[in-house]
Amino acid sequence: MTESHAPIELSIDINAIVNYASFHNHVPFIRSVTVKNTSSLSVFKIRIQVEGQPLLEEPLVLLFDELAPGELQVRNTVSVRLSSTHLSTLAEAENTAVIARVFVDEREVSSTSYPVELLAYDQWAGARVFPELLAAFVTPNHLEIDKLVAEAGRLLGESDSTSDRAMRGYQAGTRESVWEQITALYHVVAERRLVYSAPPASFGMDGQKIRTPDRIFAGGVATCLDFTVLLASALEQAGLHPLVLVKRGHAWVGCWLIETDLGLGLGDDAQTIRKRVTSGELVLIETTGLGSQHKTPLRTAIDAGFKNLEPESDFYFALDVHRARMEQILPLPHRWTAGAPEVIATESHRLVIEPMPELPPLETEEWMAEPNLREPGEQRLARWKGNLLDLTLRNRLLNFKDTRHSLPLVVPDLARVEDSLTNGQEWRFRSLLELLPERDPRSYSLAALRTGEDPAHLVVEKALENHELLSLSDPVCRLPVRFWLEDFQHLFTRIVCIY
Repeated sequence: MTESHAPIELSIDINAIVNYASFHNHVPFIRSVTVKNTSSLSVFKIRIQVEGQPLLEEPLVLLFDELAPGELQVRNTVSVRLSSTHLSTLAEAENTAVIARVFVDEREVSSTSYPVELLAYDQWAGARVFPELLAAFVTPNHLEIDKLVAEAGRLLGESDSTSDRAMRGYQAGTRESVWEQITALYHVVAERRLVYSAPPASFGMDGQKIRTPDRIFAGGVATCLDFTVLLASALEQAGLHPLVLVKRGHAWVGCWLIETDLGLGLGDDAQTIRKRVTSGELVLIETTGLGSQHKTPLRTAIDAGFKNLEPESDFYFALDVHRARMEQILPLPHRWTAGAPEVIATESHRLVIEPMPELPPLETEEWMAEPNLREPGEQRLARWKGNLLDLTLRNRLLNFKDTRHSLPLVVPDLARVEDSLTNGQEWRFRSLLELLPERDPRSYSLAALRTGEDPAHLVVEKALENHELLSLSDPVCRLPVRFWLEDFQHLFTRIVCIY
């Protein structure tokens, strides 16, 4: 409790819910420290000390030489050494506290206690705290996931499928190939004869423990979220792009049939998901059938997965794991002895590939069908040369001005983009602030301090790999980006004409 006569007023904005996933993904424990001199005299030699075991490895000490009367100072994103050992071995949640003490000239003048909830290593905090962290529990590199993918590849090689034993992700370029891989992984998990267990009623908002793959197979029991994360991990390891969908009291999985994504890590519009399913790009899979006594056919699970979108009022969000990885949500590291994947000994059931549901043909962009808009490179180069003949200030190629009709881009490898555009590769324009929103509680300066890499740079690099060009309209104020879309067609025409 802070003493009323203390000349220094202290306020600390802390993250009151901490688990290993938040630590691993650079969510700061202390977001800011604010000190204010409430007296009428200057105060010298101020020391703020924050301590609290077992969470803190060592006390945090902040020094202020002087605070003038009424002066307020703020320290943002303070780096604190948390005990990764304690967080990674915590089997059950526990309540603890950190104590913040204020010293003036080496005399303690006040202290404040801040309660903290420490979650178990395998516990997701739910939608109340940065729900994107659910992607951390999708662990494609777990040894048990390697076994599932290896067994699925073996079954594909022995089936009537046109595939070989390789799980090739989207390399074949057909929805039929992706469907066969989904079928094989679904079959392998179903053959484990796991038992379904009901989740806590409020898990969507409050979270729950998520069993790791080794614990699922050791105990033989899984909730809907356990099944969902397990299958999502296998799909990601196979090179596919899974979704984790959460509604009131339930979770299920989705997978893109083509190499695409939601465009954002988290989407809360059920109607958007429904449209992507009916367009033939996405399938949704109800996972509780993996824990039934009799194996639920994949086609039946897909029908049930689509129906789970109703009612829309119960829908919380869809998490696109591929996009979350682009946004630097890292999977949890696991504690096992690495070795060669062991081939699973299963009963001699031959994999029968279920027929893929009848899907509509994939639509192409209208402008791609217009030959006049696909100007050959030679003609485009000739047009540019002609434009350069105008050496007056009217030539915008020589007299460029940054106006509202221009689009500033963050491009670390300009030559790579230019070569790709010359070869006819399509690119999408995105906002960097859309991928690194202000509501994201992670600290990129803290991540850079810990890892030596700039997360924003990694996001840009991942976007380039995904053929996305990122724009940053206001890097100083970080205001919401508006792409001047009152007349989108006008802007689109300008971009096409420029190139």
